[in-house]
Amino acid sequence: MPDSSSSKEGCLSVLLILVSLIPLGLLNGWVLSVLWGWFVVPLFGLPGLGVAEAWGIGLTVSYFHGMPDSKDDREPFDILLSAWVTGIFKAGFFLLMGAIVCLLL
Repeated sequence: MPDSSSSKEGCLSVLLILVSLIPLGLLNGWVLSVLWGWFVVPLFGLPGLGVAEAWGIGLTVSYFHGMPDSKDDREPFDILLSAWVTGIFKAGFFLLMGAIVCLLL
């Protein structure tokens, strides 16, 4: 018979990961909308993107990029922490690089 506390822990971990995808998705959508406004709008004359639209485009591109390796032996908290740190660092890095390129244009 399966251990109910282990099952509850697993469900809680999955729920926590899914809930934290929303703020990271919003952050990525915001970064993409800012970069789109800096580069695509002035260069190609296309309309700007809202955060939700940019999030959708990011999801579409991610779908074609593929999924990460699912054979991760780390604890769910470690995976979540790694996703947050990586997501925030990536967003800051791309905004910084975009701002530098914007200054060079």
